[in-house]
Amino acid sequence: MNAVMARRPPVRRASALTPGAEHATGSKMAPDARDTPDAGDISPPDLDTVARECACRRARMAARKVTRSYDEALRPTGLKATQFTLLVAVAQGSASSITRLADFLAMERTTLTRNIQLLERRGLIAVGPEGARRARKLALTADGRRALDGALPYWRKAQESLRANLGEAEWQAAGRGIEALLDGA
Repeated sequence: MNAVMARRPPVRRASALTPGAEHATGSKMAPDARDTPDAGDISPPDLDTVARECACRRARMAARKVTRSYDEALRPTGLKATQFTLLVAVAQGSASSITRLADFLAMERTTLTRNIQLLERRGLIAVGPEGARRARKLALTADGRRALDGALPYWRKAQESLRANLGEAEWQAAGRGIEALLDGA
């Protein structure tokens, strides 16, 4: 094969995509290239600022660290922190529908559905038949109630450990900060 034929076709940089067109990144719409600065335009100080101050990055890092500590504490129960909080929400009656539960837990509906299916297969929750507006009611099973009761002491231990590590003043401030983020985001 000659060198001309072996060359890859040039990559075309689209200035904009029409709705529904697929971009190489997998997104359905790409921003107009004229509106997007080149990577070379981002200065090291800008990168440092983002790395140090980005609320999204910092909140996600904190969430992952806290989740890992709760997951570790709950490990003997076979539940993950997300499953534990889902069982609590179902037990509280916050699950009048899967959509409302997703909103209550600030979860994507598809992620919530996967977790519901896992807990249903384990026999910890029961999913009722479709009701009005295709809503499905969730309820804890007897095994789900036992799993929740058994996990509560492990959750308490994780909660107390985090509270002790932060100290009371920081614990209270963190709670207020989290509420402010939930209200403001």
